[in-house]
Amino acid sequence: MPRSWAELSPLELEQVYRIMATVTTDALLLAVFRKLAGIRIVREMPDGGFLCVAGDRDFILTPEQMLAVYDELEWLSTPGNTPVRLDNMRGCSAVDAQLHGVKFGDYLALENSYQGYLHSRQEKALRGAAAILYPGLAITKPLCDLERFVILQWLVQLKNMFAGIFVNLFKVDGGEGDVSPLEIMNNEIRALTGGDVTKESIVLDTDCWRALTELDFKAKEAEDFKASIPKK
Repeated sequence: MPRSWAELSPLELEQVYRIMATVTTDALLLAVFRKLAGIRIVREMPDGGFLCVAGDRDFILTPEQMLAVYDELEWLSTPGNTPVRLDNMRGCSAVDAQLHGVKFGDYLALENSYQGYLHSRQEKALRGAAAILYPGLAITKPLCDLERFVILQWLVQLKNMFAGIFVNLFKVDGGEGDVSPLEIMNNEIRALTGGDVTKESIVLDTDCWRALTELDFKAKEAEDFKASIPKK
């Protein structure tokens, strides 16, 4: 069995995502195991094991063996911090899984789309993100369950990855519970432009990794300065 999201082949990733978009959480591990192992379960045995068929061979998986399988697939229960995605959606190729080469302005749009979905739980809030992650994808047509799941999973994995890399920046953002996403975005742009609006287009066209690196450094500077002020 694969031991992480990153170990899934492109075909396996699509198969797993299709399963996750259609089955309940309780049935997930068994459904994924059946697909990846290429077996068919005939019936459950009285002792909790399963009578299975693979090709022209039938065999029984004991409850202990099934528990071992479930342990191996436990990583499916969380998105993790390694971004993976389907290579194509509706004939459109995906951008880099970790957003290398993606503009900072597009990164901000992705963040706003994600926050909009968390607030509204409306599928249409993710269409803008889908068009950025898969350039050329038409956003007039609603996303199906699989597409919505792919976009959400990718965005969560990206956020987890960036939080682990740019620890100063996202520690600051994470503590601003009453600050709106729009205010956070404006503060980040202002931090990079120094308040010079003529530089805004340059900043938004900058690779998001370079912009986030600079924002992380500025966040660390601000934290160090705050720590250096004597407390009364």
